[in-house]
Amino acid sequence: MDIHSKDSSHDHSSISKQGEVVIITVPFPCHSHLNQLLHLSCLISSSYNIPVHYATTSTHLRQAKLRFNDTTHLQNSQLHFHEFPTPDFLSPSPTPNPSNKSPTHLQPSFESSIHLRQPMAALLQNISATARKVIVIHDVLMAYVVQDIANVPNAKSYAFTPTCSFSSFFDGWQMMGKPLLEKPPPKGLPSIEGCYPTEILNLVARQIDFLKFTTGHIYNSCKSIEDILKVGLPVNTWEQREETVTSSTIAKVVQNLITSKEGEEIRKRAKELGASTRQAVKEGGVSRMELDSFIAHITSHLNQLLHLSCLISSSYNIPVHYATASTHLRQAKHRFNNKTHLQNSQVHFHEFPTPDFVSPSPTPNPSTKFPTHLQPSFESSIHLRQPMAALLQSISATARKVIVIHDVLMAYAVQDIANVPNAESYAFSPTSPFSSFFDGWQMKGKPSLEKPPPKGLPSIEGCFSIEILHLIALQIDFLKSTTGYIYNSCRSVEGTYIDLIANDQFNRNKLIWSIGPLILGADCDRRNSNTPKDKCLEWLDKQAPKSIFYVSFGTTTTMTDEEIKELAMGLEQSEQKFIWVFREADKGDIFTGEVTKEKLPEGFEERVKEVGMVVRDWAPQVEILGHPSTGGFMSHYGWNSCFESITTGVPISAWPMHSDQPKNAFLVTDILKVGLPIKTWEQRDEIVTSSTIAKAVQKLIASKEGEEIRKRAEELGASTRQALSLFVGCSLVLFLLYLLWFPSSYLSCFLNGEASIISVKHFFIQTVREGKNYPDALAKRRVEELEQLVI
Repeated sequence: MDIHSKDSSHDHSSISKQGEVVIITVPFPCHSHLNQLLHLSCLISSSYNIPVHYATTSTHLRQAKLRFNDTTHLQNSQLHFHEFPTPDFLSPSPTPNPSNKSPTHLQPSFESSIHLRQPMAALLQNISATARKVIVIHDVLMAYVVQDIANVPNAKSYAFTPTCSFSSFFDGWQMMGKPLLEKPPPKGLPSIEGCYPTEILNLVARQIDFLKFTTGHIYNSCKSIEDILKVGLPVNTWEQREETVTSSTIAKVVQNLITSKEGEEIRKRAKELGASTRQAVKEGGVSRMELDSFIAHITSHLNQLLHLSCLISSSYNIPVHYATASTHLRQAKHRFNNKTHLQNSQVHFHEFPTPDFVSPSPTPNPSTKFPTHLQPSFESSIHLRQPMAALLQSISATARKVIVIHDVLMAYAVQDIANVPNAESYAFSPTSPFSSFFDGWQMKGKPSLEKPPPKGLPSIEGCFSIEILHLIALQIDFLKSTTGYIYNSCRSVEGTYIDLIANDQFNRNKLIWSIGPLILGADCDRRNSNTPKDKCLEWLDKQAPKSIFYVSFGTTTTMTDEEIKELAMGLEQSEQKFIWVFREADKGDIFTGEVTKEKLPEGFEERVKEVGMVVRDWAPQVEILGHPSTGGFMSHYGWNSCFESITTGVPISAWPMHSDQPKNAFLVTDILKVGLPIKTWEQRDEIVTSSTIAKAVQKLIASKEGEEIRKRAEELGASTRQALSLFVGCSLVLFLLYLLWFPSSYLSCFLNGEASIISVKHFFIQTVREGKNYPDALAKRRVEELEQLVI
């Protein structure tokens, strides 16, 4: 991430809303350190319209401002300076004729920074009280000073390293005693001997324990230069450091670099490297992508997969084709939270007509929870085969390569991919690997497994209607021709079950990619800072941390009158504050007919108006789950809701209804142990009483057991987010590199149902580490090169 970008025209002015995300930068009191973080602060505050607070000692703030090369940026209203007093320290002149080149005379200044811990903690508490999220970017030598971040629930920290990745790695490797490496270090690598005085090593050692709490590390570098470069000449080597450099040596080096053939070749390489480095910070460049992705990651708002499609097409100038039925395209656009992205010229929408289908309202008081009223809508997708084939032929005629990413239930509709030589397809599964594997295993008659299935695994009985099983069966033969499968999951949550899928005989020679969590792997901001804050979030802002119980059963669940009555009474009896999203399940066409307003017990809303909020329309679920005031979630356990809750570290009360939900609930409550069952799948025909609901809410929000579950949920959420942070900025870059192996690549993704274009963040990692097949010899070589840059 190169922070010295001159391309300030890149417009991200609306990426953050006031009161949402605030950044604090904490530099180390040495000029090069002060300067780099001040550049980064100016870049973020001016380009992304995010408040940035630059905090250091009074002395060093004055120094940083005095030497900054563009004082106009310092007047930016989003950039705030905080200067803290420190005890007086010695400030001697440099030692004349020193025996050691390390600036030991600055040591008193360096050590003065230790006294910043208390004022920094006070600043953090002050800002975190009004911000939704606080991101602290601190110099790697200031981890001790910002250690109190651990006590602030809505704050995260990133360590900024002002030295190059090369020296950071090999200095650390030598300090650790040169442990065994997979590949030997570069020949002639300078030793660490004489590089640092004892005092600075002690200061480094003091930071180690506190660096363990950081979310990630940031480097002022870019991938184009982190290699052995050969764009310079040595005046003397590190081994010659005690020798005097003579005037004749200096004269020869100057002449060699300026007037010799060797110097001309070095200058040429330096010029080429400079061009590629500058390109990295321009629109679409690798470093700009990484900074964009980092800002998107920390601003944390997401409208799932369609948003990611728009991000790729707008940020990386790749054509994306979103193709589905007219009715469902209208629905997808209607519920998308950022309409401006839909105007991007690189996103192409294709709406195909389908025969008219019945779109009944959900069945009141249904005997089965599966949304059978949606079956006509599901079956209408079969008629998309012909228009999809025509679109594929049209695009493939001018593209070198076409990538089709289709929902796993749309394999029949895109089967004509097999007739297009420059196209390949990937099936996106919107369910968890755990439920996908064990539902499939049960459907196949429970064949023998190497290890027995988990004890208490829910049966598949009652999960699916006969009609949907027929639709699934229709896809099987066409799924055999896919190149691989894509899951919205990650190894920290489902590594065991991802491996089970990869090793399944049906998936032999296929790539299995786990690319989640998608809710943090996309440009999550609202982009429109003028959008009014949702009423749910305004209400949550006024509540105590982890005090609110959120209730939502998704878009396909229909509850009986008795269940609604018991749930309402249970929430009231629990005496806990809550948000309840209470709306009718979707119809096949959400725009036809009137929406039925479900009835609550008489007087309920009036009685609970001081402690609860009933929401009868669309609610910003990811933002609600990510809010510090949310302490628990009652859910139907659809995988999107489930994984959103896992990623945000919110424990879940399980009330599964149909499809993959019983196994998702079992995964969360019995295996991951970050939730509690309200009722098991075996109890699905029993009425959940108000007392059971009240006890479940109280247990999750206000009991010792609930506190322990919440702690595990928060730890799992942190590890899930950390799994993504290892790839911040890299995932989309790798995806593009994968495409760009082939000249004139052209990406076309057909997006059906809930499927969308995704970033293949684990493709290279899993290929290298799990022995998957490489697409070709060139891919194998590129993967080996990329492994050195990314892993």
